[in-house]
Amino acid sequence: SSSSSSSSSSSIKVVREVVQAGLEFEIHLHTRSLVGLARDQERLARKRANLEALIAALEVKLSNTEFSHKAHPNQVGAVRSQHAAKCRELEELLSSINASRL
Repeated sequence: SSSSSSSSSSSIKVVREVVQAGLEFEIHLHTRSLVGLARDQERLARKRANLEALIAALEVKLSNTEFSHKAHPNQVGAVRSQHAAKCRELEELLSSINASRL
């Protein structure tokens, strides 16, 4: 992955230099790569939707005063911890999605 990142980075540099020099060139894309990219985007979108739904459900549970008052404090703490962990996971996912778009 790091070698492919390095390779694509050097390829981008070469293309940029060719464009700056005003030379004509062709770009050949492998459809397999595009299909893989589309699948990755779909997978990340599903993961994002699942995390958002789980976070919303945990927020509903935490905002339920009956749960907060009647549940054992350890159980409430566990739900708060799970909520915080899922929020961090979503934040990391969004960061990786944004980084991949650069």
